[in-house]
Amino acid sequence: MVMAQYTLPFKQFPDFSPENFIISPVNQEAYGVVTEWPDWPVRYVLVTGPKKSGKTHLTYIFQMLSDAVRLPIERLDIIQPHLKEEFTGVQAFVLEDIESATSEEALLHFLNYVHTEQKYLLMTSSCSPIEMNMTLPDLRSRLSAAHTAIIRQPDEQLAEALLVKLMSDKQLQVSSDVLAYLLPRIQREYVFLHTFVEALDSIAMQSQKAVTIPLVRNVLKRLAEEKKLKISLD
Repeated sequence: MVMAQYTLPFKQFPDFSPENFIISPVNQEAYGVVTEWPDWPVRYVLVTGPKKSGKTHLTYIFQMLSDAVRLPIERLDIIQPHLKEEFTGVQAFVLEDIESATSEEALLHFLNYVHTEQKYLLMTSSCSPIEMNMTLPDLRSRLSAAHTAIIRQPDEQLAEALLVKLMSDKQLQVSSDVLAYLLPRIQREYVFLHTFVEALDSIAMQSQKAVTIPLVRNVLKRLAEEKKLKISLD
């Protein structure tokens, strides 16, 4: 009897070291302001950008530099009454995905606390302060006063570097010919790049085949059909 071959997923922990962050023109401003701490123009900085664009990576770099405390945005209302006694010796904080705040009042209170106590705060969001549609005027004012650094979708050079890095992380061996075929055809969006590499890795492991142009073409075709994208496969 032929036994079926199963692929066992192994948990891969991301490397958030500064050396592992790929700097390019589309994210240089955000990287620069984070690593220039504590020489910030204001006490709180907001990094905005698409999902999977490296915002979390930047928060870990900031945390390494400043010993910042990472606070969960969804629990800010619970933490709020204990800010002064709990964080007396803390000089910096990280708040990710502030657009998903469950309490505008708690977020405003925390921003006021950072301002009054002369702390530092690095925030991230997938959208600009205006696009967050916050209803409290004082909160909108505070967020507008933050120094905002924008990460844009990857350019061609960053897309190539990310693909190489992501495939290397998966231990996928890809020739220069395969990469030359792939780069002009793949969507230059962070989420799509990650999705493509995950799909490629899964199929390559299941089939036990090398990464070839036909295999890459099949993965692109499948993703294009799933996401209703127009991708030239010739």
